[in-house]
Amino acid sequence: MYHRLSSRKTSPIVALFFSLALVLTAAFPSAAQTPISMWIYHAPGTEAWAEAFEADFNEANPDIELDVVLSSFSELREKLLVASATGVGPDLAYMPSNLMVEWITQGISRPIDEYVDKMADRDDFLPDVLDALRDEKGRLHALPYGMWPIFDLYNADVFEQNGVAFPQDWEELIAAARANTRLGSDGVVERFGYTSSANNLILIYDMHMYMEQLGQGLLYIGDSNVTLNNERGHQALDFIQELWATGMPNFATGGHSYDGVVNGSTAIMSAATYPAMTLDVGSTNLSLRSVVGPEPGQDVVRHNAGNIYMLATTEHPDEAWRAMEAFLQADVLRGFYEIQGQWLPVRRSMFNEIQELYPYALAPEMVALFNKPLYTYGARHGYWGKVHSLGGDILLKAVKGETGNSAALEEAERVMNSVLREEIAAGRN
Repeated sequence: MYHRLSSRKTSPIVALFFSLALVLTAAFPSAAQTPISMWIYHAPGTEAWAEAFEADFNEANPDIELDVVLSSFSELREKLLVASATGVGPDLAYMPSNLMVEWITQGISRPIDEYVDKMADRDDFLPDVLDALRDEKGRLHALPYGMWPIFDLYNADVFEQNGVAFPQDWEELIAAARANTRLGSDGVVERFGYTSSANNLILIYDMHMYMEQLGQGLLYIGDSNVTLNNERGHQALDFIQELWATGMPNFATGGHSYDGVVNGSTAIMSAATYPAMTLDVGSTNLSLRSVVGPEPGQDVVRHNAGNIYMLATTEHPDEAWRAMEAFLQADVLRGFYEIQGQWLPVRRSMFNEIQELYPYALAPEMVALFNKPLYTYGARHGYWGKVHSLGGDILLKAVKGETGNSAALEEAERVMNSVLREEIAAGRN
């Protein structure tokens, strides 16, 4: 809150009285006013927007004193961990969807179904986005206020020049990567047919996605075991190994960039997201595509979102909900999107405003991706962050041909489950 005192001169006695009054007012706020604190992600340039929301809400709700605090994500996460350990923290806070499950498992957030069920416009939010914010009992713990797809970015000109059709399944994707890859006489890759960051984390994230396309992923909220060493795991790992070897010969990964797609040195960039919308593409013909599945018609899009949730430690859930609901209104969010510049609306009713919010050629195409099934970015589990890199490290050696796929799947599952059981046991103590 900001206060500005008058510059008019006053007597020492009046000044002393006024100073004491301010101190007492700060120490003993009005009994009719409930303090609510909201810690949210500090997107650059949003200071005035946040201050205006705070002021407008407090004016419309005189019984509540809302304090909006902007923070970087790393600082916010660190402060929340300390606050949850001491039992003192904000009433509302920010967390992205891919990490929200950790907060749910640790009991930091509280279910909000009793409030959301009463929202007249609750169906305005995409169901798949909300499903990523539920616990193992199906209870909703947060609501999104900005989201983004994670998709594949194609250089359509490269496909046209080589007479290659856009792939519809895994087999066609590998064939397209092979047709679009070009090597120089010295064996150096001149054009990548397909690129990935090709590290341990991207690998395990992709394994979960591809296994889901085959019927079931490797880990879900509430599970006590990773299921990786099975037919789905073998199919997914075999596919990744062939795709990466085909599109990135000799495991060269230098083409994985937006610039590479724009200049034609990359035909397909995997795991692209919202910066693609703002690319200066010139005359290049780019296409934002969903991730193809093992068979035609099984393509999907992964997503992530920025969310607001209510902490379990709040002593004023009703008042916190009023602030949360106000924060998620279209006029408030519209101001955020205009400043942030890349996150997409969370309300379907706002999708028809996308070209007004973002005057970029690819903006409507990005919104259209949400018509596909939306998968989470990585497995949803409270201890996913404790085990995913372990499995990725082991599987990456297999993809590079350093170990066999069967042995790697068996070892990755064993190691991940060993740590997972330890973490679950520690969490229950």
